[in-house]
Amino acid sequence: MTDDDFSDDDLSARTAASQDRMGPTDSTPPAPASATLGDVLRAAERARAASEAAGIPETTDAQERHERLRPVLEQLPRGMHRATRQELEGRIDPRLLRAVIGWHWGSGNLVLMGATGSGKTSAAAHLVRRLCSEGAREGRKPFELASLIRWQSCRDLAEVGRETKFGSGTPEEIRRCQYARLLVLNDLAPPAHKDDQATLERVLDARYERGWPTITTTGLNAAQLEQAFGDALSRRIFECGASRGAFVEVKWVQR
Repeated sequence: MTDDDFSDDDLSARTAASQDRMGPTDSTPPAPASATLGDVLRAAERARAASEAAGIPETTDAQERHERLRPVLEQLPRGMHRATRQELEGRIDPRLLRAVIGWHWGSGNLVLMGATGSGKTSAAAHLVRRLCSEGAREGRKPFELASLIRWQSCRDLAEVGRETKFGSGTPEEIRRCQYARLLVLNDLAPPAHKDDQATLERVLDARYERGWPTITTTGLNAAQLEQAFGDALSRRIFECGASRGAFVEVKWVQR
């Protein structure tokens, strides 16, 4: 069995591929250096299932779980990891802030649209920070889901797609985006290269089939998104499986 042979159930809460530096779960011993992704996934799932069957509570406290989520927070743009909540919220248009405060696991896709300076990226960072805080505090499922959040610059994702040779397989960066339990696509712009749209389709099609949510920030409005990416891909941006998701559009920066 290869890493690509895992079912959705295997990957649903244990996709180590969606984290750059995420460590093993609470009850999982460190994997040897030679372990494959498949080894890590199988060992983590066995340990989790055994702990649940035996009724064994988590052994880590909130502070330790917070430290374990640090790699997720370190994906955020410079300054957004360490800013105070008040500082971060001060950068966000109230409509965008309400949208991310109201988002929860199961809400579906969310598209944050607005002019430069309206706080789209800050709003997405605010959401990631809140989910990590909840995961550290509550443990179990919220912690597992938070540990599988991926922040992805759309510009960097496009570059990966352009550099990938045909027939060379799926690059690790793209797989991490496909299997993250929450993906944040930051600063989506019209495709500048013929491969950019194909790369985005590759990611969003996989996520659509699994019903896993994506948060997108963009300076485009809904009509411009459809014009730039076409009807089918636009639906993938707005929809998550059977859920239509939501979008918020800020047309100007409030002073």
